Amino acid sequence: MSRSRHLGIVRDQARPKKCRGLIGALQDPEADVREAAALALSSYGLDAPSRPFPALTKASKDPDEDVQREAARALVHINELKGKPPA
Repeated sequence: MSRSRHLGIVRDQARPKKCRGLIGALQDPEADVREAAALALSSYGLDAPSRPFPALTKASKDPDEDVQREAARALVHINELKGKPPA
């Protein structure tokens, strides 16, 4: 097995744990952490192994406007990749 292929497999196996950690970070007491987690979840796009939608939907109602904005952007981005219109 080539080294690059092996690294790709390792990366894909690590992805679910990272995504779950990001979903958990949407509950962090610090707004900056929640905002960064929403932004990072958006970058997973269709590759998100866990279902980030309920957590991002909840974060889109966060008291902090920056968190709301990033969560909404993440939802729109992932839905666009799936070919669904924004809600």
